Amino acid sequence: VYSGTVAGAREAFFYGIPSMSVSYRWVPETSSISDFEAAAQVCLPVINGLLTELKNGTYPKESFLNVEIPTDSLNHKGYKVAKQGKKMIKVGWISTTPNSSVEKTYVAADVEENSGEDSSSSDGLWFKRKILSQEDDKEKQDEDCEDIDHKFLKEGYVTITPLCGLSNASKEDRSFFGNFAHNLSSL
Repeated sequence: VYSGTVAGAREAFFYGIPSMSVSYRWVPETSSISDFEAAAQVCLPVINGLLTELKNGTYPKESFLNVEIPTDSLNHKGYKVAKQGKKMIKVGWISTTPNSSVEKTYVAADVEENSGEDSSSSDGLWFKRKILSQEDDKEKQDEDCEDIDHKFLKEGYVTITPLCGLSNASKEDRSFFGNFAHNLSSL
């Protein structure tokens, strides 16, 4: 996973700290900053469930979680345990000013593709992420799999992806979190 969010959870995991990453599926011209509050509400059952498992000593210590929240989080279809997909995104950076509104900067971060703009630094400029391209071949391979995270996410599910150091978690941990997700969906 090439993700700073997942990398933070992975680092905690390497130090023996139970961890999870949480990401929201931002869609330009659909999502708004207020959606983050709704996404946080959707995470609460996951967080509370994990705290219960930790208190009971039943949380699998050989894995950490990557939780992804769909765009329409308040109307999500439930919680699904998924395998990590292989979709690759080439990211670049473009300059922006420090007085840009947070929402405008965040919204614009993902909208422009196939850019060849110079993103060299100059005084008073900040940088924002810019999607340059996506590797569609790997995404097509993933679409053939039934239980891939970004596929469930596009379908409107909250995805729970158990991971270990640099790969998907063991079958035992995936089974544990499958039951965990089933219990969340029945709340």
